[in-house]
Amino acid sequence: MPANGHIDLRRWEREVVAIPVGLVLNGDNSKPENSTASINFSLSGVSIRTRLALVAKQELEIVINGGFFRVIPARVVWARQENSGLWTVAGLKFLPYAIRKAA
Repeated sequence: MPANGHIDLRRWEREVVAIPVGLVLNGDNSKPENSTASINFSLSGVSIRTRLALVAKQELEIVINGGFFRVIPARVVWARQENSGLWTVAGLKFLPYAIRKAA
C-alpha cells in the first residue's frame, strides 16, 4: 500500500487536459451550459469544473466541440463545491453509447 494510504482504483490512466466542454442535464432540451472545462480525461470518464450544481448519480450529456462535434452520455460519480462556492468539481463516468453527431 502507498505511504499515504491511498490506492488508486481507476481502470484507465488519466490525461490532464483543459478543453471547454458543454453539459446538458437530462430532460433539459436547452443549449449546453458552456462555462465548463475538463480537468482530465480517461477512456472511462472525465473530471470537470462547472458552474452547474451537480449531484452523484445524476445523468447528463457532455458536448465536445473541438473540430468534431460529439455528445457523450455520462453519470456523475462524485461532486464537490470549491471553497468559493461558485464552482463544482465533479467526476463523470461515460455511459455506453453509440457515437452520434449532435443535432
